[in-house]
Order: sequence, then C-alpha cells, then structure tokens
Amino acid sequence: MRESIAVFSSVIVALNLCAPAQQPSHTTANQQIPEEIKVHGAPKTAREFKCFKDMISKTHDFSADAGTMVDVVRRCGLPDEDVGSGVYVFVYHLKDGSIISVSTPDLKRILVQHSPPATAVGKR
Repeated sequence: MRESIAVFSSVIVALNLCAPAQQPSHTTANQQIPEEIKVHGAPKTAREFKCFKDMISKTHDFSADAGTMVDVVRRCGLPDEDVGSGVYVFVYHLKDGSIISVSTPDLKRILVQHSPPATAVGKR
C-alpha cells in the first residue's frame, strides 16, 4: 500500500507541474465532483494554504483521524477538480500556485498533501 501511495504521490506532483494556468470550475473532462460532498452552505473554495494547514497528512496512509472529504468541504469549500482514477484525488488550486490534493478511496479516509508551485520545485 505504501508503494502505491508513493507512486500515486509522484503522479500528483507530475500533474501539478503540467497543470494549466487557469483554474477549473469544479469539474474535469472526465470526473464530476460527487454529490455526496456537495455540502449546503459550504464556503467558497479556499485559495490559501492556511485553510488546509492542520489537515496535511503526516504519513502516507489514508486516515479517518484527518476527517472526511465532507469535513474538508465544510471547512475549505468544494475542490476544483477530481483527477483520480480508481481513487478520488480532489485538487485545490491555491493563489500562490501551489496545489492541495486530497486522496480518498471512499470519501471517509483521506490523505491530504501540499505540492509547492512548479517554480519552487527543486529549489532549496
């Protein structure tokens, strides 16, 4: 499972490097945002890292301790897109060019990761 997550994380980073400059409107060509997470009264989609800061996963395991995808939506709004295949991978495009990805097999256990802007990759 850890190997799958590591490969999956690498794919997310690669997608982030190739992401278009414009921000999608809650769908992709292939994936619709599931109705189960469209929470009435959810805030506008967050564009700042601070909304997600304490949700960032410390491990590479899906965790129920981090909350559910509905919890993320209640706090930070609907994601911009779902780029997953076989597993949901919800993406939030932040104002600074970085990306938050929330991976979940079942909308209940989540793995939240932050990818820096493409211009910052490789800089230390």
